[in-house]
Amino acid sequence: MKSTNYLMEPLLTQFFLIDAVCRGFIDEAQQRTLFQELARVFCVPMDGEAEQYYALANAEQYKTITDYAAYERLCRTIEFAESSGQNVQMTAADRVVLSQKREAMLIKQELFKQSKNLTAELIADTLLNTAMNGNVDAMATLSYMEYHGICICRDEENAVRRLSLCAKWNNLFGNLMGIAYDPENQDAYYNTLYTILRSSNQREVFKYICAATGYDKPCTKSSVAKIIEKAFGLGIIQRNTYDRIFAKVAFSTLLSAEDKEKLLLNKKQGAIDALSDLPFDATREKQFSFDRKLAQNLPLRREAELDKLLCSLSPATNNRLSLYQTLLVAGDDAYVADMYVDALKAGFADGNKVIEVDAGTLGMEDFVGAKENFLLRGLSETKQSHTVFLVKDCEELGERELEELIKLLDYEYRCKFKLLEPTVCLDLSDVLIVLFASETNETVRTLARECDVVWTARISEEEKQTVIDATFRERARCFGVGRAELEDAGKAYLAGFKTEQIMRIIDGALKKAAYENDSVVTAETLKTISGQQNIPGTRRGFGYMGGVGNEQY
Repeated sequence: MKSTNYLMEPLLTQFFLIDAVCRGFIDEAQQRTLFQELARVFCVPMDGEAEQYYALANAEQYKTITDYAAYERLCRTIEFAESSGQNVQMTAADRVVLSQKREAMLIKQELFKQSKNLTAELIADTLLNTAMNGNVDAMATLSYMEYHGICICRDEENAVRRLSLCAKWNNLFGNLMGIAYDPENQDAYYNTLYTILRSSNQREVFKYICAATGYDKPCTKSSVAKIIEKAFGLGIIQRNTYDRIFAKVAFSTLLSAEDKEKLLLNKKQGAIDALSDLPFDATREKQFSFDRKLAQNLPLRREAELDKLLCSLSPATNNRLSLYQTLLVAGDDAYVADMYVDALKAGFADGNKVIEVDAGTLGMEDFVGAKENFLLRGLSETKQSHTVFLVKDCEELGERELEELIKLLDYEYRCKFKLLEPTVCLDLSDVLIVLFASETNETVRTLARECDVVWTARISEEEKQTVIDATFRERARCFGVGRAELEDAGKAYLAGFKTEQIMRIIDGALKKAAYENDSVVTAETLKTISGQQNIPGTRRGFGYMGGVGNEQY
């Protein structure tokens, strides 16, 4: 079989389908342009043979066939003539055209059911709804029509996105459209075609396609395309029905080819359906980006400390995550810890997904190899393997939870993170974990032995006043008393508390000021609030506030 003959059949099917659907909306010149463009996509030269097929397709007996009922009427006419001894004169080309008319009309019948009078709006809505339900013929046809603006608003970007799904589902037309319309990802389309056109005749077709499109790079078999072809053969999935759950696993960048095959070809459909809550569809397309200037906009000026923190992060932000040793930011002040959390959130804000995790709420179920795992929950939400997890209040971790967290900090452990069910491994090596602690206890000391640690300095008297002023202004606006003032005696009183206690007292005092319409918050008011909240004054021990500040281990 000539390669052009092999490609002519699906070309005719697609031409007949679009022509029948859009009959009355495209004129003869547009119809010819449609055929010529499809011929270009299918790598069929517009020579004498192609012109013969085009002329035959527009012959009166075939041109009037716009639905399956019309096709059947013509078949009955031909059968009656042959049984009556008449010379029907059906050539090989006639039989090809008739066969592809049948294929096209069956597809149209499946897509449009009993709809007779097709309007442009009905065509667009039906194709879109059917494509959304996973019909691959509808997806491919809609992609082509959308790319060229045939009866549908032109949208090349959306068309390419849709045709890429068809291509991944080993659809010939989808891959050929990808080669023609998506040059940035051509290698993937050629590799898929190289995999699916594997018989001796088809291999010649693949070589012909490469020659016709000027592609001379070496191709490799796509492991995903092989799995999908096997699944077609086993009846696990259907060639014309895009199974989103199956595809989510098959196209996952977090699973190895071996685990995909184990999971998809040896499991029942019910088991595959149960995987929908796991983040198999998290992509690896993005890498971490970081804006150092945004991270440096801090209320407390601690340049040297921040530089050390950013230096520890640099392997991850320079896309060398395997060299990153988990960063732990630890000290004795909640305000400072939150300040650095906000700094990293600001630095990663552009183009990255950042998730805050409260370590005090983590239980053993948050570390198991199931959908409850806090990393897997985060990836299911962000859909990106490059996700930043900022784990706060690590001093509150339980003993067993601490052991499990330490395991997750290991890069090699995350590379092959084992799921309980199904029993396969996910590659979670792309996630970035940063730890924070606002108190130095034995738990934090244990973490410190596994991490690259930045010990934050004790908060100074000057910094304490900055915290008091900034917190009062910010919280006053929140409570609707932006003009309220804090008297100097009140600032002096607050200086004896830890920053987290200061914020609680200020909140209570501002709530009272808003209720009583007071414009000045006095020291007496603050004392009353601290007494009501049972907040004891902080006793100074060794060093300011008795903290452990820059401990070294």
